[in-house]
Amino acid sequence: MQTKIKKILETHTKLKFPHPWGNEELANWLTDLSELDGYYVGIAQSIAAGKPIPEQIEYEFLRTMKLDLQILEETGDIDKETFNTCEKYLKSLEDLAAEVKKMTGQKTPSKGK
Repeated sequence: MQTKIKKILETHTKLKFPHPWGNEELANWLTDLSELDGYYVGIAQSIAAGKPIPEQIEYEFLRTMKLDLQILEETGDIDKETFNTCEKYLKSLEDLAAEVKKMTGQKTPSKGK
């Protein structure tokens, strides 16, 4: 079971983190993404190493991040290429969080479209 989270973690950490390119709204979103990324990567690394993890793990913020990214696209605050990069990175983080949930016995996160 830990092998699967290690594979997901390895795939995720190979992704290029999106760059804000001078856009303040995107920069703010990416700051939140960076914090969330560190949170889930840290938990996944702990699971992979067999170390203790927090009893309560926050998952709702992923949904908020997805909605906020869609708003950035709709308002034109992000170009299509950067949007695709951000969406791919967020999807990878969602996959990592879903595996964390599965391994901690919690329900799999719903993936709103």
